[in-house]
Amino acid sequence: MSIREVISEIWKEIRLSKSDLQTLLSLPRALWDDIRRGSYKTSIEGSSSIYEEVGKRKQRAETLKLRALFEELYFHNIIYYPRWIKHSRSYVPSIVTSVIELEKEAIQIELNGKKYLFCFKENKFSTPDGEAHRHGLLELSLSNERLLALNAAFDYEREYDPDWSIFGIEAFIEGDWIRDFQELKHRIEVEYEERKRREQNDPQKLASLKRNFGIR
Repeated sequence: MSIREVISEIWKEIRLSKSDLQTLLSLPRALWDDIRRGSYKTSIEGSSSIYEEVGKRKQRAETLKLRALFEELYFHNIIYYPRWIKHSRSYVPSIVTSVIELEKEAIQIELNGKKYLFCFKENKFSTPDGEAHRHGLLELSLSNERLLALNAAFDYEREYDPDWSIFGIEAFIEGDWIRDFQELKHRIEVEYEERKRREQNDPQKLASLKRNFGIR
């Protein structure tokens, strides 16, 4: 089998880009001998199965709606916890027992007795036409094991509320930790409603409303 025939077979199996083809053409002669003998086929098949499995796991993360979950939890809540827990404790759900800001954009929260670490790394860049962009990587870890990594971009298109949007999944290890954050979201919603009812029934607020609107 010629080198061109080998390339054709590899192209069919893993759909290489033009840059990948250039890499193939530059491979050492000894490696091409292995490819002709078929000893390289196993690794090609292995890489195909890896990509297939990664696709399944990304789809699982989408089914669990993790992008939407962590966009809401981190960018609208957890990022503010270091300040809230000191000055507005009622805004931090009771199942979060401690919050530590380790460094800029690194926040550790203790949730259901587990210490989760969030790290957010931002990257600013400009396109050739001068348009500015802000991208970032949000990582979640537990006991030095990365559980989740999400790609984010700052969305300037939101007219009245520009904010971060999560658009991709970089890493995902499924486990019981997901339930902790689903529970956190539920507690945020429940405690928000409880706080709103308390504020609505506050005697001073009710008395002020009665004065302001002449209600006896």
